[in-house]
Amino acid sequence: ITGTLGVGNGGSGTATAFTAGSILFAGASGVYSQDNANLFWDDSNNRLGVGTTSPQTALHINSTSGASKTLLTLESDIDTPNEYDELKFAIVGGLQFSSIRSLIHASDTGALAFMVTADNGLSLIEVMRSTGAGNVGIGTASPGAMLDVRGTVIFNEAGGDFDVRFEGDADANLFFLDASTDRIGVGTASPGSKLEVNGLLT
Repeated sequence: ITGTLGVGNGGSGTATAFTAGSILFAGASGVYSQDNANLFWDDSNNRLGVGTTSPQTALHINSTSGASKTLLTLESDIDTPNEYDELKFAIVGGLQFSSIRSLIHASDTGALAFMVTADNGLSLIEVMRSTGAGNVGIGTASPGAMLDVRGTVIFNEAGGDFDVRFEGDADANLFFLDASTDRIGVGTASPGSKLEVNGLLT
């Protein structure tokens, strides 16, 4: 046989020599094609590159456009309340894992729940939720404010020089914790004693 062997006869339909890393697909008229710049398999490292011929991870997606774009879409047919789609992170065997769930709920469509397990996968514990209303809950699945924490909170346990400031409607330093001096100011960002109140107490 001379010339190009057609696809219908078991050939590629083209005289093009495919290069290392090529992932073949059916192009025009069913002829086998390659596009390494947009779809590439690194056989030495077992990595798949989309938009790159030098994938750095098991799946590496690279956008060659300077404009904002969605790089990855995960979609399913789930549309029933209390069901979810899940992105799971696990070690070999899957006994220890964590996950991120996209929740479909009648009153909270579009929420994200962050789950962990500490009992070899026997149960999952929700540790944080971001609702469709923009609220974030830690220790609760029903946050009632932009940040709702249910449980003990520790700030700066390592003892670093990190200040804490609460701003009121008209007072920029309604509450100020000066970590460098271990002092607390109410109405002042420069407390001169362990507790300094700038203003009248009524």
